[in-house]
Amino acid sequence: MPIDIVLPNLGFDAQSGRLIEWLKQVGDVVEKGDVIAIIESDKAEVEFEAIAAGVISELCAQEDDEVPIGSVIARLAGKADDAASETAAPTASAAASTAEAPPAARLPADLPLALPKARKAARQSGISLEAMLQAGYGNPITLEDLARYQRSSAGASVASLVQRSAVQLRMAERMSRSMSEAPHFYVSGEIDLERALQRLGSEVRPNDLLQFVIVKALEQTPQFNARVEEGQLYQYDDIHLAAAVALNDGLIAPVIRHAQRYSLSELATRSRDLIARARDGRLLPEEMGGGTFTISNLGMVKQVDQFTAVINPPQVAIAAIGAIKRRPVVIDNGLHLRHTVWVTLSGDHRFVDGMALARFLEALQAQLDQLRG
Repeated sequence: MPIDIVLPNLGFDAQSGRLIEWLKQVGDVVEKGDVIAIIESDKAEVEFEAIAAGVISELCAQEDDEVPIGSVIARLAGKADDAASETAAPTASAAASTAEAPPAARLPADLPLALPKARKAARQSGISLEAMLQAGYGNPITLEDLARYQRSSAGASVASLVQRSAVQLRMAERMSRSMSEAPHFYVSGEIDLERALQRLGSEVRPNDLLQFVIVKALEQTPQFNARVEEGQLYQYDDIHLAAAVALNDGLIAPVIRHAQRYSLSELATRSRDLIARARDGRLLPEEMGGGTFTISNLGMVKQVDQFTAVINPPQVAIAAIGAIKRRPVVIDNGLHLRHTVWVTLSGDHRFVDGMALARFLEALQAQLDQLRG
């Protein structure tokens, strides 16, 4: 009996997804968990996995189709022999017509091949992959080929329309809504990392350390681990930590679920894996939504000492982290050079006030001071 494969929820408030590329075709044998397609949501490109083992018997959507959530996009025959039995005994007329057909597995020589990222970049730039093949570019077409083609095709025009991706459009809509609906209130503080870094040693990355102590501070100030849903404020027991990641075509915030359960080293490993897969477009749907607190870190740019971030709706707060530097600090009437970082909290003033934001920064420093190597 065929198994329907439907497009699942791709994240908060998503209504549809765009089918970027089929990685499997009719007749291919797949195992449960095999990646069969690349889907673009309003946040990122994700790998779509088979929900069961079997043979693909039907593809119900075409590449570049906008598919509503819950729609059937493919069907599987439950077993390999199910699919084989459907074609093992064709009628005489069918056999005759089939015998004259070219092999199905042979791709036309003029069919352009490209990885999902290259196809997406070409679509956004309005470039025809077929035209690139005709111009003599190799097959498969790479991102480097696209860049060379754009340079060689540059004319005398001084401006061109920028086609924004679904990620950028969705981010613009969400951030505009956040600024118009949530009255932002900001509190900044300089956090001293010196003692914690000395105790933990060089194997701990400062950014991993900050993520860990922010989770600990959230346990002490749970009013920030919250979401506003349908006008009601919900405070969560579990901390689902979102970390903003910059991509070539926008910004996403993949989520580490149950972050309070991880040790410092475990959280660091989980975070690095999530960021790497976000940049490769390999996030799972459940990693793209449901965050209860977000961190935005621009510390990799040394010129950024501090900044403010827009709250990621429906959350009630976000932490903006600047560059970690050695700065002059007065301690016991003496001037010392210590590693510090500026952290700025943005809070939704409908639900949290300035003193609560200040208490969070206080808890953050206390957690750093209490760490042991």
